[in-house]
Amino acid sequence: VVAVKQLDRNGLQGNREFLVEVLMLSLLHHTNLVNLIGYCADGDQRLLVYEFMPLGSLEDHLHG
Repeated sequence: VVAVKQLDRNGLQGNREFLVEVLMLSLLHHTNLVNLIGYCADGDQRLLVYEFMPLGSLEDHLHG
C-alpha cells in the first residue's frame, strides 16, 4: 500500500523544479519523515509516491 500525491497541473512548478524536489526528497531519510518511494513525470502528470502511514495525515493530527 502506498500514498500518492498528485501535484497541481496548473501550478507554477515546472519540470526542472519538480525533478529537483524529487531528488531532494529521495536524499532525505529520517525516522520522523515518510519515505519517497517513487514519482511519475509523464506528460503533464506529476505524482509523488510515498510509503503509506495508516494513522491519517499530518494535517488531521495538527488541526483535527
